[in-house]
Amino acid sequence: MMGRELQRIREDVGFTRRNVAANLDGGMHHQTIYHYEYGTRDLSVIRLVQLAMLLGVYAPDVLAAVLQQSRVDLSIVTVDPVAVLLDEGSPVVLRHWAQPLAQQPGPVRLTMAAVFELAAELDLDAPDLLDCLVRYTPRPMSRHIAQ
Repeated sequence: MMGRELQRIREDVGFTRRNVAANLDGGMHHQTIYHYEYGTRDLSVIRLVQLAMLLGVYAPDVLAAVLQQSRVDLSIVTVDPVAVLLDEGSPVVLRHWAQPLAQQPGPVRLTMAAVFELAAELDLDAPDLLDCLVRYTPRPMSRHIAQ
């Protein structure tokens, strides 16, 4: 999942694997980037930080997004209310909940207790709501300007 997230960010920035390999400190073959992205080669923490810096994102943001998407740590669920509103397939009651929150900057952070309370308020099953909310985890966005 980490590799796929880095690939998504790389593509958002507009870099090819060759661009990344050529601009990375110490150099690297572009196929190594491919192997990182497809999970056929382990990615060290130091290399993650280097790649994230090159792509203009914070490594902790990338890691947090991957952890939440893989449901490793869901003690706090981070939800992008704008993404909820833009997804016509999201439940109507969830879009109504997200409407006022989308007017405020940034994502919404919910504890597990808050998820259960929200599920009761929206008359939804808590595990189903949790599965739904995870789809709207904000993805780290690059602040890098592609050249």
